[in-house]
Amino acid sequence: AYVLDFAELPTTEELTRLDPDRDGQVQPAEREAYLDALFASLQTRWSFTVDGAPARPRVVARSLEVGQGEARLHTLRVVAELRVERPAGARGAFTLAIRDPSYAERPGWREIRAEDGPGVRVRTLSGGADPSVLARRARGESVTLRVDEATFRFEPDAPARATRAPARPPRAPRTTAPVRWL
Repeated sequence: AYVLDFAELPTTEELTRLDPDRDGQVQPAEREAYLDALFASLQTRWSFTVDGAPARPRVVARSLEVGQGEARLHTLRVVAELRVERPAGARGAFTLAIRDPSYAERPGWREIRAEDGPGVRVRTLSGGADPSVLARRARGESVTLRVDEATFRFEPDAPARATRAPARPPRAPRTTAPVRWL
């Protein structure tokens, strides 16, 4: 899953791209044009490798939601499901390395993570969330995690332990109706 949460001020800038006619509604065609442009740009920056071989992620589902933020401003959340194919005939454990320099110039939380799923255990080899940062944030400290690259090892799991479904971020609703933001 790929999730972008834009805070209030960055959302103001994004809304000029999302609603180019500035009528206060994001029509389905405007939403699709925005998502097409956004993911075309992001995909040129991403770097994925599977066992050292370059891999190209595909966006298989995507959505966006305009929400209410602070001071009567809006926030924007974009959610996508990505797929990365393994080479034909590949079996067993594999290593996935991800690099995402998108929005590196902007402040904010940046995290890359992978979780166990049915039939697979994941080990973080590099770039995982620093537990001390997460613990400090849980205590209410104002800290920011900055992870732009990570490497994970995916290993087949014994069937008896493959009972937990993978955790997914909440999806923004995918509708064909216009999204109001004024």
